[in-house]
Amino acid sequence: MPISLTEIIMLMFFSFLLGWVFYNLPPLLVGIRQIRKRKNTSGESNEKVKLDSLPFFSLIVPMKDEAKVARRILDALMKINYPFERYEIIVVDDSSTDDTSKICKQFESAYPSRMRYFRRNVSCGKPSVLNYGLKFAKREIIGVFDADNVPEPDVLIKTVKYFKTRDVVAVQGLLSSINAEENMLTKIIHYEGLIQHYALLSGKDELGLFVPLEGTCQFVRREALEEVGGWLDGALSEDMELSARLTEKGYSIKFASDVRSWQENPTSFGQLFGNV
Repeated sequence: MPISLTEIIMLMFFSFLLGWVFYNLPPLLVGIRQIRKRKNTSGESNEKVKLDSLPFFSLIVPMKDEAKVARRILDALMKINYPFERYEIIVVDDSSTDDTSKICKQFESAYPSRMRYFRRNVSCGKPSVLNYGLKFAKREIIGVFDADNVPEPDVLIKTVKYFKTRDVVAVQGLLSSINAEENMLTKIIHYEGLIQHYALLSGKDELGLFVPLEGTCQFVRREALEEVGGWLDGALSEDMELSARLTEKGYSIKFASDVRSWQENPTSFGQLFGNV
């Protein structure tokens, strides 16, 4: 009896689903074990760090019509608990039409030694914006934060220890929801994020599997970034694409669960599918 087209489609769907489950189940279980282990040993490390040995960071913040959140992210970056002379903030405005430019210029005037603002008159997308910012970055480690993020004050000092190993060229921090309690959709996305951004990446990191960059709260050694040619202009998922090229070079990407930034989740299905 011949198999119908519907049966073939269903067979392919369930085969894909089973494959996904069997591939992700081991790192997910390992990740949950790692989370429990961290909770049982939650004491903060008191490791002393010499100020003159701290690496320099260039933090690139792409913006486009971000007037509602621009002041918040810039305030958070200015309050990072790290020697201000050892990190810089580079904001690249992708032709905003709201008050983003006005807000950024106010911060640039208030903190001329710590922040530089650049505006592009033609919108070319996030990968192009990041490459543009990279041209002006002067530091050895490049960080990226989306405009709706609120990084914790210790985000840089906690990142430092992951770069002590030379084969680690990139670090992905933990993304947490800042508006999880707003409605049912934000709660669902929050719990999905706990699985995806915390448990699964923790397990992959522990097992030495591929750890992708997530597009924000990420840090890459400048020399490795330049070696692979920066971000690919026009890529739909520039973070995943960059992760693949770094991994192909034999470089290691680490997941850092203690390097945390808070971000806003979509509050409606329109926003959710608009972000896909």
